[in-house]
Amino acid sequence: MNTLTGFKSLPKNPLISHCHTLSADVILLVYLDQKKHKGVYWQGYPGAQEKQGTDSVISRSPLALSVTSELGTDQDKRLGYVSGGVVTWGLPEEGGGEEDDGRVYVYRTGAGEEVGKGGEEGGEIWALRRLVHEVRERGLWKGSSSVKFAHYNGTLGPTTLHVLSVSTSSWSSGYSYDVVGWGYNPRLKIAPTTIDLKSQLDHNHLEREAANLNLRLMRWRVAPGLDLEGLGEVKCLLLGAGTLGCYLSRILVGWGVRNITFLDSGRVAASNPVRQCLYTRQDGREGNWKASVAAERLTEICGDVKARGVKACIPMPGHTMGDKEVEDARTVEEEIKRADVVFMLTDSRESRWMPTVVGRREGKTVINIALGFSSWLVCRHGSTSDSLGCYFCTDVVAPSNSEGDRTLDQQCTVTRPGLAGIAAGMGAEVMVAGLFGGGGAMGQPPHTIRGDLGGWSLRCFSCERVGYCTGCGDSVVRRWEEGGVEFMREVAEDGTGELLEEISGLKDVKRKVDEGGWGGDDDEEDDW
Repeated sequence: MNTLTGFKSLPKNPLISHCHTLSADVILLVYLDQKKHKGVYWQGYPGAQEKQGTDSVISRSPLALSVTSELGTDQDKRLGYVSGGVVTWGLPEEGGGEEDDGRVYVYRTGAGEEVGKGGEEGGEIWALRRLVHEVRERGLWKGSSSVKFAHYNGTLGPTTLHVLSVSTSSWSSGYSYDVVGWGYNPRLKIAPTTIDLKSQLDHNHLEREAANLNLRLMRWRVAPGLDLEGLGEVKCLLLGAGTLGCYLSRILVGWGVRNITFLDSGRVAASNPVRQCLYTRQDGREGNWKASVAAERLTEICGDVKARGVKACIPMPGHTMGDKEVEDARTVEEEIKRADVVFMLTDSRESRWMPTVVGRREGKTVINIALGFSSWLVCRHGSTSDSLGCYFCTDVVAPSNSEGDRTLDQQCTVTRPGLAGIAAGMGAEVMVAGLFGGGGAMGQPPHTIRGDLGGWSLRCFSCERVGYCTGCGDSVVRRWEEGGVEFMREVAEDGTGELLEEISGLKDVKRKVDEGGWGGDDDEEDDW
């Protein structure tokens, strides 16, 4: 069929009746949607069924005979009879009365072709329905109390037929029948069968299955508790589409994460492609936006990933906000609300403040990844544990504008080329281990990992959340709940950081330390 509508609207009963008059053994209706690689088919085996009464098998017996090569190769005639040990292909036009009592009517199929046998009485007769119909139509049964039927599978030479004797007591000269035979679907209903061939024909499906093969092997051999379906549903927000963002997104896709959003306000520069693996030289020449290009390239790498690019600048303390920055602040807040896990991958310390506050307010898992020249840091906090400290919990100074007096070498990330891949990999592994509750094959994720390639060292430690933190402190989060973006504007206008220190209580802590004499004297004991 050319269309699914045509398949559905085709009159099925008249069609199978017509096929029965043509002595067809099988009819097959097929419709295939070649774009979606889905199809529907309905098989039919035309056969006559008496409107009233059923055929009754009264006995079964074997019949040994030998079929010659000449008769066995005659494929044009499939119906015949055996009389006196001789096989004759083709049925007589009319019965011969009592002389037909020893006759066995035969239905032939190809060598090895099976004729199904029903479990109920009469099921075997249904398998020979065409032969039974012809015998009844021609009246070959008249004058006999029973008629014998058998199936011959095309084997040459000596063979044994399975003969069924059927009573003719319920047969009448007014033979009335319906043509039936439409097949059952897998749910055992007389209806078409739907097939999905994507697993064999759809390139996207094949690529998706191949991409997940390693993960399934990991679950099978090492980590049976690995929830690959759950990982595929995790929504990750990457704040920054630079070197860390490019590396991290590739690793997340390798873990089976299929919902990734890039948020960045920059364009691809000529120096980026050598370190940032999602960009090309052409992107640098054209100055394309990083977020949109990163999402597009990630989709090319993994066809079923839902990657989005959002162009927005993260508002920062000490950086004046205009109307554009206010709109960006709302965009950043909405993206954090949509995400399950937020990765902070930005260059400056103050750019991590707003995502920290909003992440704490919304109960999100937040993972910081930061780079130095030869050192790197991975720190997690948020919904996985309420007691873990954030990026600012160990700071004694509120974030403020740190970019105003930077020299050229301080305005970009000056770091060893191999560092970003190491840090991004650690960040992704911390996320996966944290999502699975720690322990087992994934290991217990640390709170903070600090690595240094200068000394080839790796240290893990933990820091509890402090109440006077300028990032996740309760008083700061409460002010955000009350003021939202307007509170962000106040913090942005404060170039010294004193507002945050006052709100969080850090200023009082520092004053108490000073009143205690710490840091105010030049005693030798303090010069350690």
